[in-house]
Amino acid sequence: MEVRALLGAPEMEEKKKLPLKREFSAGGVCFKKEKGKIFIVIYKPEGRDAWQLPKGWIDKGETSQEAAVREVKEEGGVEGKIIQKIDTIKYFFNWEGE
Repeated sequence: MEVRALLGAPEMEEKKKLPLKREFSAGGVCFKKEKGKIFIVIYKPEGRDAWQLPKGWIDKGETSQEAAVREVKEEGGVEGKIIQKIDTIKYFFNWEGE
C-alpha cells in the first residue's frame, strides 16, 4: 500500500497558483496625554462591526510617513506628527477570489 498517496503527499496534489498583488499601506497610533490619562484615536469604518486604528493605502508619490499622517487626519479627524516608527506588519490574504 502506498501511504504517501493516501495521505495526499504535496508532490501529488494539484496546487492552484493565485496571482500575487502587492499593496502597501500606512497608519498610525495617534495619542495624547491629558490629566494623567492617555487617549488613543480609533474609528469604526462604515459597514464594519469593529473599531480600528487609522490606516490606508499609500498614494502614488507619497512616502509611508506622509500616508500615515494623512490617514490619521482623514479617518481620525486629528492632526498628528510622527515621533517614531512602531513596526512593519505584513498581511497575506485572498481578496474575493482574486
